[in-house]
Amino acid sequence: MLEHRANEKPPAVLIIGGDGSIGQVLAPKLADLGYEVILGDKAFADSKPGKTPAGFATYPLDATSPASLRTFRKSIEKDGIALSHVVNAVGGLCETGLTDMFKTSAKEITRTIKLNLLSQIYPVRYLGRHLMQTPGTNKSFTLVSSINAFTGYSIPFYSAAKRGLSGFLSPAAMDLGQYGIRINSVVPGSVVTPETLRQPKNFADRAAAAALKRLCAPEEVADGIIACIQLTGMTGREIVIDAGQSVNPAESLFDQARRGTVPGLKRQRRPTR
Repeated sequence: MLEHRANEKPPAVLIIGGDGSIGQVLAPKLADLGYEVILGDKAFADSKPGKTPAGFATYPLDATSPASLRTFRKSIEKDGIALSHVVNAVGGLCETGLTDMFKTSAKEITRTIKLNLLSQIYPVRYLGRHLMQTPGTNKSFTLVSSINAFTGYSIPFYSAAKRGLSGFLSPAAMDLGQYGIRINSVVPGSVVTPETLRQPKNFADRAAAAALKRLCAPEEVADGIIACIQLTGMTGREIVIDAGQSVNPAESLFDQARRGTVPGLKRQRRPTR
């Protein structure tokens, strides 16, 4: 539990993507530790700031929109909220099925980069000055990336976006560090959630290929995020939470199909010019 004086407000943590699976698991964990939890999500876009049944404050927030981030900052400052920590759990797979990079449209590439890279960078840019004004010595951003940043599952544009977060982390840590603000990234492997179950993934094969012979649960990713918040000497670092998937990454179904080793799946050929 956090320790703070009776007349002091507990540190406030914003979870961007708070209506998603990771956010829903993380929020009560943070609350149990004594943090004030604020949820920001596009799912709240049609409503004014409010509260969930569990008592968490909710605000409409689109992390891909600088205008939305500016509006959000004005709203919380008007409500007297001073954020100490920002957790960004926004992201997702946009590319379709078993297609390869030559079948992905320009629109889908742009949408993938926006959802998985810009959505993580913009909040640092537009909420960083707010954190500078918050009293206290423990202030941080925690990004959520993916092992696709350094492994290949035949989703190149998603992987490129996640790799971009790795490149962003170190220089951002230097810039934010002079203001006493840390920034780190949690890098999950395949996590079974209602969102990921809609994607064309073979979770059984990926679990079998992982060092621990299983996949991580959302609760384990949430614990990694909490570690990033509480480890006050750590900045500019990535914490991999993947049950050992990246030690022996499972081969994608498309890669297997390209070699013709999957029964019943038509052999894929590299496109010619």
